[in-house]
Amino acid sequence: MLFTKEGVSALHAWTHKHVHVLTPSQFTQPIPGFGQPSVRDQLAHILETCSADRARLQRCRLVIPSRPQPRSGAASRGEESAVH
Repeated sequence: MLFTKEGVSALHAWTHKHVHVLTPSQFTQPIPGFGQPSVRDQLAHILETCSADRARLQRCRLVIPSRPQPRSGAASRGEESAVH
């Protein structure tokens, strides 16, 4: 499914509004039956898919960076941190 420019902007706004309230541990915790293992992985999947669609449309080479690994420290201990 391709998004329009307006659709991508709406998704971006929705994501900031709703994901912002999640703690780092909630953002990365496994969710049984979810499309991808976590909210973070689902968002990464959506962005990768949109990037692939865009690259196909533009006929350019697609480079997908590796996904970040969970950080050690506060996030791995389940402590909350400010997200800006």
